[in-house]
Amino acid sequence: MKVRFAIAFANFTANEDLAEEARAKKAPCCFLNLIAGDRLRVYVEKEGWAIGSHIGSKTEAGLFPLNAVNFVNRHSQTDPTAEGASIVEEINQVTQTWWRKIKEIYIKHSEMHYFSEVLEFIDYTLSVRQKILSGGVPAEELNALRVQLAKKIDRGNMLLSLNVTIRDEHGLPFDPDSISFLQTYAEHQNAQKRVASDCIKTDTQEKSVKAFCLLLRVQCVEIQMKYNCEVSMVLYDMEAKRFVSDTFTFIWKSSEPSSRDLNIRGLFGNFMQADIGRRLLLITRVAHISPVEHTSSTLKRNQEPGPPNLYCRQFFAFDFFDMTAIFSNPQQSHDAKDRVIFLNRDQSFDQAIKSMQSSGKVPKFNTSSDDIRILISTQIFTNSLSELRLKRPYLFTRNPPAIVFRCDYAGPASVDVRNELYVTLLQGELSGKSSDRNIEARLHLVEGNGRVVPDCFETVSAGSVKLSSDYRSFVYIHDDKPLWFENVKICLPEDTSRDLHLRITFHTKKPYDKGKPEKGPFALAHIRLMCKSVLVPDGEHELLVYKVESSHYDESNISYLPLPQTRRVLRDLGNTTNKPHSSVFSLSEKSFVLINTLTCSTLLTQNEHILNVLGWREPRPNLNQSLQVLGAPFGDLQDEMVRFLCPLLDALFELWDEREQLELPVFDVIIALLKLTDEQRYSYSSEMLKKYMDRFPYCNAAMKLMRCLNHYIASASISNNEKTRNSLKVMGRVFITVVQSKKSGDNFSDDPAYATSFRSHLDSILDSLVSLMGETRERMTVQNTALKHLSAIVDPICASGAYEPTDLCKFFIRVINGFGKNIVARERLGLVSQLIDTNLFELHSCRLILLPRCIDLILAQLDPDQNEDREFAERAVECATIISCLLERLFSTTNMPPQYQCGTDEELNFIISSTYRPLVQAMVYIGQQNVSNDEIRGRFFSLILALLNKMSAQLFGNYIENRSSDIDKMDFILEMLQMIRDLLCKCPFPATWHQMIMLQNKTVHKALRFLMNAIQGYFSNERDRFYSDLWQEYMLTAVCFVTQPSLQSNDEWLCDDAESRVQLRKAAARDLRSMWFRLTPVQKMAYIPRLVGAFLKVALVEDDETREATIPIFFDMMQCEFHSCVEDRKNFKKRVFFWSDKELWDGGGRELIDRVDRLLGHLFEYRLVRETSDCMENGMSRTVQLLRYYEKYHHHDLYITYVYKLYDLHIVYNNQIEAAKTLMLYANTLSWDDIELDESLISRRLNRQCAFERQLKDNLLCEAADLFAEGEMWEDAIRILKELLPVYEKTYVDYDKLASLMIRIAELYRKIDRENRAFFYYYLVAFYGKGFPSYLNGISFVFRSDKLERHADFMQRMQQIYGGPEAIMSMDDCSHLKDSPGRYMQVTYSKDLWRVSVVGWYGHGHVSKSTRPSALAGEAESLKPYLSIKGTAKTLKP
Repeated sequence: MKVRFAIAFANFTANEDLAEEARAKKAPCCFLNLIAGDRLRVYVEKEGWAIGSHIGSKTEAGLFPLNAVNFVNRHSQTDPTAEGASIVEEINQVTQTWWRKIKEIYIKHSEMHYFSEVLEFIDYTLSVRQKILSGGVPAEELNALRVQLAKKIDRGNMLLSLNVTIRDEHGLPFDPDSISFLQTYAEHQNAQKRVASDCIKTDTQEKSVKAFCLLLRVQCVEIQMKYNCEVSMVLYDMEAKRFVSDTFTFIWKSSEPSSRDLNIRGLFGNFMQADIGRRLLLITRVAHISPVEHTSSTLKRNQEPGPPNLYCRQFFAFDFFDMTAIFSNPQQSHDAKDRVIFLNRDQSFDQAIKSMQSSGKVPKFNTSSDDIRILISTQIFTNSLSELRLKRPYLFTRNPPAIVFRCDYAGPASVDVRNELYVTLLQGELSGKSSDRNIEARLHLVEGNGRVVPDCFETVSAGSVKLSSDYRSFVYIHDDKPLWFENVKICLPEDTSRDLHLRITFHTKKPYDKGKPEKGPFALAHIRLMCKSVLVPDGEHELLVYKVESSHYDESNISYLPLPQTRRVLRDLGNTTNKPHSSVFSLSEKSFVLINTLTCSTLLTQNEHILNVLGWREPRPNLNQSLQVLGAPFGDLQDEMVRFLCPLLDALFELWDEREQLELPVFDVIIALLKLTDEQRYSYSSEMLKKYMDRFPYCNAAMKLMRCLNHYIASASISNNEKTRNSLKVMGRVFITVVQSKKSGDNFSDDPAYATSFRSHLDSILDSLVSLMGETRERMTVQNTALKHLSAIVDPICASGAYEPTDLCKFFIRVINGFGKNIVARERLGLVSQLIDTNLFELHSCRLILLPRCIDLILAQLDPDQNEDREFAERAVECATIISCLLERLFSTTNMPPQYQCGTDEELNFIISSTYRPLVQAMVYIGQQNVSNDEIRGRFFSLILALLNKMSAQLFGNYIENRSSDIDKMDFILEMLQMIRDLLCKCPFPATWHQMIMLQNKTVHKALRFLMNAIQGYFSNERDRFYSDLWQEYMLTAVCFVTQPSLQSNDEWLCDDAESRVQLRKAAARDLRSMWFRLTPVQKMAYIPRLVGAFLKVALVEDDETREATIPIFFDMMQCEFHSCVEDRKNFKKRVFFWSDKELWDGGGRELIDRVDRLLGHLFEYRLVRETSDCMENGMSRTVQLLRYYEKYHHHDLYITYVYKLYDLHIVYNNQIEAAKTLMLYANTLSWDDIELDESLISRRLNRQCAFERQLKDNLLCEAADLFAEGEMWEDAIRILKELLPVYEKTYVDYDKLASLMIRIAELYRKIDRENRAFFYYYLVAFYGKGFPSYLNGISFVFRSDKLERHADFMQRMQQIYGGPEAIMSMDDCSHLKDSPGRYMQVTYSKDLWRVSVVGWYGHGHVSKSTRPSALAGEAESLKPYLSIKGTAKTLKP
């Protein structure tokens, strides 16, 4: 038999006619109901019908029509990889689970506001599934898809209230057996926070990236030119008004037949998080490389082009492309996005630049033609350049992209040596001869001796980086005021001792004349870039222009150097009579050139203080002052210091060796540098410092570092200064440097005196720290700073070998024992937490020393008597976190390195015996202070359960045995039982944390087993040691465990979990039965009938084996009661039971059975309506039935409980009048006397925070009056308030209360007089047919309409509420329809019923005063309290 698969696209439900026809034809099976979206397995097809079953459901096969389904192919033709198969399997499971959940929600609710979002997630998951099944997905993209898919799945599960899946950073679900209890709790918290943060973000907003790159690919170029063209692209910052990248260029060759599929790529790299949101432009310019043409058309036709070396770059077209959208949210993209650049050659480039800079907006161009276009694509990679080379090597193998660097100092590139200067050639104005047009600027980097530096101008082109000795600008034809706006990159020589200047010569480009050679420059400008290792300042410079005769120009002539170079220098000279000149050069007053310089160098700086330190070997009179400034840096100086981190450290340590008098100032600068590397904004510098420390060569630095550090620590008690705190904050890095220095010293010297001196200095520091911790002076904040960073010295000192780990532990014990009163509790606990994370806790010998003292510190903070109430909760949570870290550190489930010594059983026993009860008592105390919440309770319960989970039976037995007396043992057992019951009744973990709750149940069941053995062992059936309360507490806790919702859920979890739930429930029920049958008959009588209700809950669990384990208890109860009545007839109490039993069964036994039968019927109907019905009228009617039952048989407590349930229903559906009448039912049972309320009401919180009946009655009547006023039943509100007047006027004299009541009465009378009210109608609605539940079939109700609701609208609303029954339009008796299979509804509107509304209007809504049909006789009074939604009123008899 071939099985096919299908999906239902329409609903199908078999009616009675189909069922009769199927029975007549002897169909092999019944019908299968379908809902659109059901996945089906089809076995047989015939004549338009099929036999099949639902996939993933346990329902039997059935008949359904083929025209309601579509057949699908179940299997793909391509098998995914192992990684892809797991993703596909998860998608299959998730989509099936979501679809079932959606159908469940729609059965109960007509709307689901997040439905569209869930459907989008389903579409996305299915598209991912299709992509994987199609094959060819790279592993890198597959991993990214898994992470993205995990976010969507977790978000959808949260919306649908499904299980929270805990995952690792790669999106893979955790194996439950591979992680510990505490790690499971932590991962659930992380998952919940992650999903919550994703909810705040939009779909396009993802986790911020640290670094990213932009890959730009030129795919196609369309240009109509006969000469080659140069295309240049550069990024420009609109807000900073400067270039942010190198210029990327490539040559378009006119000789090539096609310029499609060029695949020219440029990788713009190392953008940082700070670059996100920057307004960047991609400026594209095209210049054709050709000779200057004659203006005359005749000459142009006969013109020779000349040699290519005389061609120039003539500006042709440009475009501004806005990149803001790309940089606003740079996210990893696997597919490049295509974009078209339309170049403009009609608009003026200089006007467009000026417009953009003045307005801050991208100019809009009117492109006259589309014959100049460039097709590009952009793609973002969320990696730095170095990471990209490692993770995506395929980008750099075939046709590698040109690397386009940023033209500033970028963080990720800071580990590379850069020594570059960017010159932006902005604009010029060159006045002179009329023939001095078509100007080309040529840039040279020249040394002080006139030698031109070769290969210093760098141009990034496709496929390579070109170096040249000069740079030639664009040529603007017939323009003597060119706006070049070109970014030029100059590679500075590594030898920074040479003086350098930039020389700019200006040439006139003319048409080629074969007989005339090219002339020299007609003008020159210059600027010193570096003089005595000092760079030119960044910013704009207006350069002076000097005229020169073309025939007399000599490149080696540098006589222009003494001449002023900028307009500012000329103004400072103040000499305007004599123009600056030389033998060859003369100043052109009206001419100027404007440039901008920007340094990007890790070797050069413009800061004088850093230069003083770096050049300390030369005479530096301000060196001491510079050290003081660098010791307390701020602003841009901090950035410069981090840039020159390694050179500065080298200079400082070398300076230390030769100038002893500067020891402390140099130390301050070292501390400032180390402190900067700790800041988050300079996080990249940590890698630089690590590499520097790996090659640290200074042997004598260790002693000086320790001497200076000890100086500041020892002086802290005298002078509490900022320098001491700064030193302590980087104490860990200082000791790392000390250790590296010692290693260098050990490599170069075997002198034992060195080791002795090192140990002596180290002892001095540790002794100073102990003394500092013991200081008792007021406001010694430096103590807390030192303690916060004290643990950072552990690993470096252990690595130095100068101290044994055990000796270092003894030092910490000295510190802890010497704590002064200034040490705050937070820092004490912080020290314990940090010590646990150090290498000391890896060694058993160290734990023997540290663990007891650390536990003592924790226990001191868990004692509420030793802490202030306002801080106790926070400190206790910190203690719980520390103990959790301790357990994970010592008893982790993950694999540890070989040298790691895991915790022993003795240590586990010590931790549990020391911390278990203090943790429980602290949690109880916090709860009593009303500061506890689910997060705090979750933290404590996760730790307590983790402790219980790690307990063995022997360990638990020893723990009980160590209790000194039976009372202590019993107190401990009762405390644990009450804690478990509190956990089960008020679970701190969300219901969607299935994996966490499953672990909780396993641990609780394990603890219950331990407790059962302890109770049986220490408090057995011997009369002198039997405590009935203890046994009862255990059995009630076991009942609570078996009946908890998490073990009764019908949700489809993982199969293993579901099986575990069943097994846990069965095992707990068997344990409960075992405990019961260990009792003697006399002892059992103490629990009859107290535990009957509890055992009945277990018997009602929907599990046969659980019932089988519980039912024998009831038979045993009856036998015990029977035998207890026969054995001792002298006992009066037993005789009362005997006679009561005899009278009951002789006379009223049947009445009891009828009462129980009716009660169970009402309860089952109530439960069915609450679980399955979405019609609130049914819920109210079942609640009213129970109310009547409990009122009739005087079950007052239950009666009040269901009064509140009915009241809550009315409040939910905004029925103020009905809610008020419901409250009046309760108020009428109370008196105005100061009688204490029953304890049962207070325990169930039904007392509204009142202690006496008078208070509660006043509260109920006042709220009822408010509700009547809201429902516009102002007369009833006045009647209630008038009832309160004599109480506060005569009985309890309270004139203030009396005045407020009278004011409210006056306001209500004013509303009656001035405001209009709408009216409503009453209808008699009868329900017939087996399609309705039994509690509706044949029953009639009186319904109240909405205000001013028409009959047709009322009829339509009733049909919507009750699922579309067939309407009976006649008023004839239809009781014969009760046995029909359908559903029918009869709505009767008559004059008598209309009088109800009239009386309700004029007679304050007392329905009992009106005339009504005989069907309503006797039900008038009972109608008033039971009004329901939208003003609907019900009688409850036909």
